Amino acid sequence: MAAIYFIYHPGFYCMVLLARSKNKTNMNKMIACCGINCKTCEARIATMKNDDKMRVEVAKKWCEMNHTDQITPESINCTGCRVEGVKFYFCSHMCEVHKCVAAKGYETCGECPDKNSCKKVGAIWENCAEAKENLEAMCYREEAIECVKDHVLQIHKQIYAKYEGDFDRIYTEGYNSKSYTGRVIEPGKVYELSYLECSCPKVKCGLRNHPQQCECSRQSILYILSQLEPDSQFDVRIENTILRGSDRCTFRITIL
Repeated sequence: MAAIYFIYHPGFYCMVLLARSKNKTNMNKMIACCGINCKTCEARIATMKNDDKMRVEVAKKWCEMNHTDQITPESINCTGCRVEGVKFYFCSHMCEVHKCVAAKGYETCGECPDKNSCKKVGAIWENCAEAKENLEAMCYREEAIECVKDHVLQIHKQIYAKYEGDFDRIYTEGYNSKSYTGRVIEPGKVYELSYLECSCPKVKCGLRNHPQQCECSRQSILYILSQLEPDSQFDVRIENTILRGSDRCTFRITIL
């Protein structure tokens, strides 16, 4: 079920429906500069459906949220923050985050070295942690795929084939070595995968040591799962990692 969030941009409130999907982590133009998924924005949904009744409802709701009477149904037209097409007036002319990203020549806040101390986008991330997750996913997805698509993916494919796609057996028998272990949390549904040492090549050679790098590992697991079962949906969560002070890197995998 989707969760409803009231999102505060500096100077404006809007509403989006946040729901996880297997395509959430794809690098695409539907992720706004701040990280919000424009696909779930009510204004864009009304625009794509050309739904005048929904435009009326959204305009009324947003007027109440922003204590104004200036948002009209006719203004509820937007194709998305970073895609070609019509924009809601706030997004195109007033959004401080959008202006900042454009001025610095970035695609999103995810490219900015000052993002974690930025008050503009920080105000959004305080209300919507998923927005920050979306940008982190975009930054690390391609790097993760390049890291595992050849040798590592083949190992997982062999294990998957050996146990005929039975995840309960894979996470008890297949993932059981000196380097990593698996555990069944809920049969047929929830699993844990633990690496007994950091397996990231860039961390091992000293190029990176920030805990944020662990997102790359999360993305690599998501990619491998998507290759093993293209028609299934998965959620992967970071439980703890060595870069965060633990003695191992543990990820929780849920089949949605």
